[in-house]
Amino acid sequence: MSKQTTYIAKVRYSNTLPPPSCPPKLLKREDEKFDILPLTTPLLNFHNLLPINSDIGLTQNPLTSQSIEPLNVPLHPTDQILLTDPHKKVLTKSENVGFLRRTQYITTSSATATTNNLPQTKLHKEEDLDSKSLLNQVEDTFDPVPVHPRKLKAKRVWNLLPDTKSMDRDFVDVKFQSSASVSKKRGGNGIDKKLSNSLLKQLEYGNTRLISLYTTNDENDAQIIEKAVYDNGDADVEFNKERDYAGKFDQLDELRQLALTFDDKSGIVYYVPIKSKLELRKSRIDPDLAPLLQKNIVDKVDVNVREPTLEEIKEWDAIRSNYDPMEFGEN
Repeated sequence: MSKQTTYIAKVRYSNTLPPPSCPPKLLKREDEKFDILPLTTPLLNFHNLLPINSDIGLTQNPLTSQSIEPLNVPLHPTDQILLTDPHKKVLTKSENVGFLRRTQYITTSSATATTNNLPQTKLHKEEDLDSKSLLNQVEDTFDPVPVHPRKLKAKRVWNLLPDTKSMDRDFVDVKFQSSASVSKKRGGNGIDKKLSNSLLKQLEYGNTRLISLYTTNDENDAQIIEKAVYDNGDADVEFNKERDYAGKFDQLDELRQLALTFDDKSGIVYYVPIKSKLELRKSRIDPDLAPLLQKNIVDKVDVNVREPTLEEIKEWDAIRSNYDPMEFGEN
């Protein structure tokens, strides 16, 4: 079989103007050949000697200039080049259009425009010399002083308090970079239920770090988990692996980024600090490491939501007591 051949060629661009079309050379017409024959010829050729118009019956010769000049037909601007002599070179005196070869391309509109603007430029120069105008020009260069608007009334006031019940957990800001998102479908409020209740599992092998994303098959399963977590119920849900990503962790400063939860009944906004940031991108795995990583990747995760034990509650309260010792202090 013949191999596919590729050809490499250099592409060069030219920015020169094409030369204008040269007018045709004028031919010298011999009027003697086209004149009417004298009347000394035989009378048998009388009808051929005088061309007669079929409508008017007058003698008319279209080759003579007398039948055209009395009409005073105006010359079209595009036909002006036909009247130029090709044997003579016409030089342009304007410096702005020195690259052109014909004076027919130059218009007189630029000259009229400059003459009309002369009195206006004189007025501007006189205004610039005025002290008030100079002061206004200097003041316009400064930035205006920010003024706080007056007579403003708040429509609603919220009290900002820390969510001490959630201080025992570490919150991470997860962001999908470029085309790493799972799906473009979202709910009515712009949040995908499957992604909000998904699982992330980290896998490290040498310098390679993979993060597997697990989601439920149905949005109803995600709602079941959400109810079980907030209502302290039981639920068994199956999570399937969607995709493997390349993750990048970044530690954030304390209280630099907060997650807010609005409570409409009490009028309080609870905040939780976000301690780290995770960026998920498309994974590019080395073909040599792919078989080794595939052995450690889990395709399915079964989650069982249950109520916490007393030992787990005491361990969590010990962490919460650092933020609210009055409520979560040692008993």
